[in-house]
Amino acid sequence: MDGPEHHRESDRGTHALTGVGRVQPLVWVIGTVLLIALAAAAGFFLTRNSGASLGGFSRAPSNNVQTLQQALATAQKSDEVSRAANAKLQDELAKRDAEIATLKDDLAFYERFVGTSAQRQPLGVETLKLTRGVGQVWQFAAVVARSNASNNEVAGRLSFAIEGTQNGNLKKLAWSDLRQGAGSDGVPFSLKYFQRLSGDFVLPANFTPTRITARLVPTQGQPVEASFAWKDVAL
Repeated sequence: MDGPEHHRESDRGTHALTGVGRVQPLVWVIGTVLLIALAAAAGFFLTRNSGASLGGFSRAPSNNVQTLQQALATAQKSDEVSRAANAKLQDELAKRDAEIATLKDDLAFYERFVGTSAQRQPLGVETLKLTRGVGQVWQFAAVVARSNASNNEVAGRLSFAIEGTQNGNLKKLAWSDLRQGAGSDGVPFSLKYFQRLSGDFVLPANFTPTRITARLVPTQGQPVEASFAWKDVAL
């Protein structure tokens, strides 16, 4: 049993086992390397696809935000244009309404003097408006009229007298106190039905007016006066 042949068989078995033992670690190493390579490739592929998906996802909301911002800016601009157009239209309508009201007033005024239903009225100051100018200067605008008049014109002069207080004292100013130089004798008028007159006068310093009286002195006939509270005619 322990002869030379038995020893040779044992040696061959030992060499065979030794060869197998050397091959197995090499296979494990190669297998491990392949697994690592496959894992790395899979990780790279997944990471790339995931990054592309996330990139596409992140870009989509950005594009949506820009689109919404542009739409909002366009809507706001359109709203501003609409508001401006509406404001302009309202302003034009207000002006037209004012013009219509003025024309109606003028028509009613004319009918009082030249209409078929006009009643006879003597010469007088129909309206008076005062507007303050620079410093103590005041401008006046008056309408002198008479209705159902004859074919003859009436002429004369218009002047004013003003009552008020100065330094705590009552005072009445004549036209010569209000107007010096040209026009100191009054504003001339000549009319058949009515005439618009305008001019200015100067109040003294520290004078507070309370009442103004218009005086018409025709070339023929008696003077005519009309008194107005200052607060009712001063604008």
